[in-house]
Amino acid sequence: DSAAGDGTTTVVVIAGALLKQCLTLLSNGIHPTVISDSLHKASIKAVDVLTAMAVPLELSDRESLIKSASTSLNSKVVSQYSTLLAPLAVDSVLSVVDPAKPDMVDLRDIKIVKKLGGTVDDTQLVKGLVFDKKASHAAGGPTRMENAKIAVIQFQISPPKTDIEQSIVVSDYTQMDRILKEERNYILGMIKKIKATGCNVLLIQKSILRDAVTDLSLHYLAKAKIMVVKDVEREDIEFITKTLNCLPIANIEHFRVEKLGHADLVEEVSLGDGKIVKVTGIKDMGRTTTVLVRGSNQLVLDEAERSLHDALCVVRCLVSKRFLIAGGGAPEIELSRQLGAWSKVLHGMEGYCVRSFAEALEVVPYTLAENAGLNPIAIVTELRNRHAQGEINAGINVRKGQITNILEENVVQPLLVSTSAITLATECVRMILKIDDIVNVSRLQLDAKGNYKGIIHCGATVSRTEGVRALWKGMTPFATHLTFKYALRMGSNAVLQSSFKDSTTGSLSNQGRVLAGLGAGVREALLIVTPFEVVKIRLQQQKGLSPELFKYKGPIHSARTIIHEEGSFGLWAGAAPTVMRNGTNQAAMFTAKNAFDVILWKKHEGDQKVLQPWPSMISGFLAGTAGPLCTGPFDVFKTRLMAQSRDGGELKYKGMIHAIQTIYAEARGRTSSFVERITASTHADTARSSHNVGCC
Repeated sequence: DSAAGDGTTTVVVIAGALLKQCLTLLSNGIHPTVISDSLHKASIKAVDVLTAMAVPLELSDRESLIKSASTSLNSKVVSQYSTLLAPLAVDSVLSVVDPAKPDMVDLRDIKIVKKLGGTVDDTQLVKGLVFDKKASHAAGGPTRMENAKIAVIQFQISPPKTDIEQSIVVSDYTQMDRILKEERNYILGMIKKIKATGCNVLLIQKSILRDAVTDLSLHYLAKAKIMVVKDVEREDIEFITKTLNCLPIANIEHFRVEKLGHADLVEEVSLGDGKIVKVTGIKDMGRTTTVLVRGSNQLVLDEAERSLHDALCVVRCLVSKRFLIAGGGAPEIELSRQLGAWSKVLHGMEGYCVRSFAEALEVVPYTLAENAGLNPIAIVTELRNRHAQGEINAGINVRKGQITNILEENVVQPLLVSTSAITLATECVRMILKIDDIVNVSRLQLDAKGNYKGIIHCGATVSRTEGVRALWKGMTPFATHLTFKYALRMGSNAVLQSSFKDSTTGSLSNQGRVLAGLGAGVREALLIVTPFEVVKIRLQQQKGLSPELFKYKGPIHSARTIIHEEGSFGLWAGAAPTVMRNGTNQAAMFTAKNAFDVILWKKHEGDQKVLQPWPSMISGFLAGTAGPLCTGPFDVFKTRLMAQSRDGGELKYKGMIHAIQTIYAEARGRTSSFVERITASTHADTARSSHNVGCC
């Protein structure tokens, strides 16, 4: 749409047909790179063929420009108004062409103003400015001004406010009168400076800080016979100043005569139930124009604007590349014929791919005939036959329901639209073909195909393909949940161990230690780990480092999206295996830590012996291997459940039991790779857990 402005539907249709052909080529064993390169060569050849078919055009040939714009409008809802909108589009574009840059047109120089009421027949081209708002009527201010001197201001004509939110309490009437007097003097001083320059029309930008004008300022402006149009949008300021050939004024101290614009007439005009402000007869007007679009309802109004935009883009294309080409499916069927012949002289798979490209292009005339209620097979067959006889401009005449010389029927379009449709559709398909696979989340645990050979190979692959920073995806939720988790874990474990201690001896049995660890693990899994892990995993499964291409932009956005699409319980996906993993992990680690302290360092519960840091770290490291060795499979099940999105389609895993059955079925025959992935996950957990238990 940004390249040509028209032909967007054609791009989608051609891209879909090419993808369908690519599926067939891939199923036949042709490598995606071969297909991609062949499509690129075919698109270059197609552009050459289209250029050879094109007819040169001069901008002075207004009739040809109107014919091209009409072709674009004939497929729109407002096609019955094409005789009005097509000349209007041509005149609009030609009026903004800069002789210094004759091949460039900036459509931002053409402003489309929509006004509800009337019919599309009332649409008009205005040589000047139109504001879809009325002038200020406060205190009987003027609504018509001849020989206007116009100022575009970006400051407020209202009493100043403090920089921070605060209240001023005035208890004395004399002070209140003094404040009101100072406000009046402040506003009056500003209006005197404005009036001194001879300004009689003010266009005031909408303010977000405070009121741009007050009733008092509007009263004084009306007394000074200054016409006011307020709440001008910020994005319109550039267009307005370019049109009026003036400068925006940001401060009252910069109000100068040389910054004003001049026009013969500024007046408020009634249109149906509403009013607009029109500025005409602008002196030294910039190369801009305004189109006032009318419509009986909002749907017609929006469709008229969209159709007019496409027509403007068509004329802009002709200014940029001054060639016309026939429409009605003629260029696509000719391309199909010539590329099919060219494929016969190519060797190997390349020729096969080019022939598929040629066949895909027939989708355009086929779809056109189908949409017109004709027999698509018969029409396309006859069209192919006519082109084989040398009638390169033969196309589908929708009105007559037959094949005619479409160029003589004045069904023409810019060459740039056709070439852009072919090249952009091809580029889109080639980009899709370049995607080898989608690499998900906790990459090893979701690697059902065995693409990664281990933790080191996985890290190296991610670093090479996505950059080193990709290894730190999901860092925020990961670090946050670790902080909260260990705080809750130690607190819960201490409380539970105290409750399980023998009341007489104060010692803690191994059974009590296991139950305390299990309880702490279950609590942290439900309250902290599961929701943060879901957010972290959804972030990690996104490949690359371009946020604009990601579904989840960050931790907060990820959580909000999950809740919006899946409900609050979406953040607790995979809670069952997480509870089992954390509960088992903590029970095993805390029990093992105490056991290693006894075995290695003869430290028993309650003997008041304090271990040095390094013996404690050794015990922690050894104990840290116990938990992950028991819980590695649960971690895989948890990750698979958390990674699957519920935004559409059927879930692969229905729950923990179903996930176990499905993963086991997939891994059958690939036991070694499955064990490697679980082991790799265990190694990573062991390293993390050992460090934490050792430190604790």
